[in-house]
Amino acid sequence: MALVCTTALSASTLLFWQLTNLLPQVDVVQIGSYDDVVRGRISSQVDLIVSTVALPQLDAPVMVISPLFTPDDRRRILAALQAEPGRDLLHRTAVRLLDPEAVLLNRIYADAEALLREVGKELVQKRFANHGFTKALLEREEQFGSAMGTPVPMAIPHAGPGYTRRVTVALVTLDKPVPFKLVEDPKRELPVRLVVIPLLALDDLTGMRFYELLKTLTRKKVGRAVLGCHAPAEVMGLVEEALRGPAGKREAEEE
Repeated sequence: MALVCTTALSASTLLFWQLTNLLPQVDVVQIGSYDDVVRGRISSQVDLIVSTVALPQLDAPVMVISPLFTPDDRRRILAALQAEPGRDLLHRTAVRLLDPEAVLLNRIYADAEALLREVGKELVQKRFANHGFTKALLEREEQFGSAMGTPVPMAIPHAGPGYTRRVTVALVTLDKPVPFKLVEDPKRELPVRLVVIPLLALDDLTGMRFYELLKTLTRKKVGRAVLGCHAPAEVMGLVEEALRGPAGKREAEEE
């Protein structure tokens, strides 16, 4: 099976780890981006291509799923590949991806473009991102969108790993919702108050940590609590506490 996302960095890496945890019998042979598909870099010699975005006509069967890999997506993949579910992997060091300097709370922006311009510039100035990051962020957002209808709606705008100077996950909360284009339909918008901007490296440990952090933030109770925080230390303490909770309790809250 192959995994495809708008860029190879984010959702494909996250989905890879979730799939290998929940579906250990599935052999993921390639991870790529939409650009890789367009350039013919994704092999058609696979049983299934799983993608977070619609793809052009390919020789191999394609299944479009949510970037968050919902229970319905899991069932569909199981049915398509006749695989068996495996064990979930909980990575409790995800809070290490947060840096107080990149936790930006109670901000006000006119629109998504203004947010990305100002936050992107700030992340470059604070030496989290390389020059060109803001432009790449805006270009990707214009083409694909990043908003997701999670229990607490959020946007996850990002650029490629080449723009990462210091690995972190910037977290922005907003006083007033800002509309972002939807991942599944960039022609539509979704107002969000939580924006997560990953600056990651392409290594296994970072991918697992980001997945666990993202999964935690999508929980309604955690997401709402983060929106009520007034200091970076509050956010980091809240996330760390949520990650320490028993796996069964976390899963029950997610449902």
